[in-house]
Amino acid sequence: MGKILSGENVSNIINDIKQYGPLAISYNCISKNSFNNVIKENYSKYNFGFYLNCYENKNEVHSCALSVTNYKNIVKEYMKMKPVFIGSCCGSSPNYTKIIKPALDEYNQN
Repeated sequence: MGKILSGENVSNIINDIKQYGPLAISYNCISKNSFNNVIKENYSKYNFGFYLNCYENKNEVHSCALSVTNYKNIVKEYMKMKPVFIGSCCGSSPNYTKIIKPALDEYNQN
């Protein structure tokens, strides 16, 4: 909800980081909903990349909330924002990582 695990506000952290002129800012181990909220207001301001978290935690039960097909569709959706890198994170497997290149190729053909 706009904060990292240690409690700091993401927007404040981004402002602090930008002063150093990074090549990109990475969003790692973040849910699709949280990433969507943060990136909407910031994506045109700097280069970015992401590794979405596929886990969902309901009542201390962890499960994969995104199928490989869902992840491919999400990658294609965010390509419109021109990320400089994309990966996969918690809850994913090599199958998630394998679909990234074909998703990028498919996006670039359109």
